[in-house]
Amino acid sequence: MHTHDDEAYYIMEGNPALTVGGKQIPGNTGSMVWLPRDVEHGFIMLSTQARLLILLAPAGQEQAFHALSTPAESLAFIRPTHAPSPELINEITTQHSAYGVRFTGPPPPPPELR
Repeated sequence: MHTHDDEAYYIMEGNPALTVGGKQIPGNTGSMVWLPRDVEHGFIMLSTQARLLILLAPAGQEQAFHALSTPAESLAFIRPTHAPSPELINEITTQHSAYGVRFTGPPPPPPELR
């Protein structure tokens, strides 16, 4: 949940199942989903891959992404080979909490996966 900014996802490819304020929203290619501040949200992937354009307003939280990132050597997609370590999860939580993001747990599964 974001306390300092509003967020929006434009789904360029893939099918994430989104939960916004407890409401299930299907995410399809070409959809735009508004995530207002102070409203819990998350998503579960229903496709093997997705590309999202993420908008944050006002600016600021992108600094957490910069701190956690390494410049790409190419535009090729690199599939993760393992789950993130507890140390990395702690670093992600620490970086984003500095910008008013609270991680509240995984979103509930969409109805078709229950």
